[in-house]
Amino acid sequence: MEGDINSVYIHTAVKQMLTDLTKGQSKELVFGLLGQGNKITAAVQFTNISETPEVSYIPDPVQFLAFLKYTTKLNPRATLDFIGIFHNHPKTPALPSPTDIYGSTWDGVYLISSPLYNELNAYSVNSRTWKPITIYELS
Repeated sequence: MEGDINSVYIHTAVKQMLTDLTKGQSKELVFGLLGQGNKITAAVQFTNISETPEVSYIPDPVQFLAFLKYTTKLNPRATLDFIGIFHNHPKTPALPSPTDIYGSTWDGVYLISSPLYNELNAYSVNSRTWKPITIYELS
């Protein structure tokens, strides 16, 4: 998903899965977000290959490219859009860090969770400019 948006919708089951998987983690996990338009219906986890996974993430490039090949980003016959990226902050609030901003090479939605602070925040990213957006939950 590209461009400037004001809100994103996430299915309850996807939100719960991401919350459960990040709870108690000491390292950042990273997922690709799938769906249609601004509705997130699935998330796919990538291996975090960062040398400092406690404070940063780098999705495995082979896994990430394979993921993109199943989305409308690289496949015109695909039915799911690449909406954005999810990652967690194990020890800090769910706010974009300087590393997050510098590493945001894809425009779209970025979700950041902080289980420690019980937060899930969404941002619309366009050319490394981060804007907070509203998250709505779909059941």
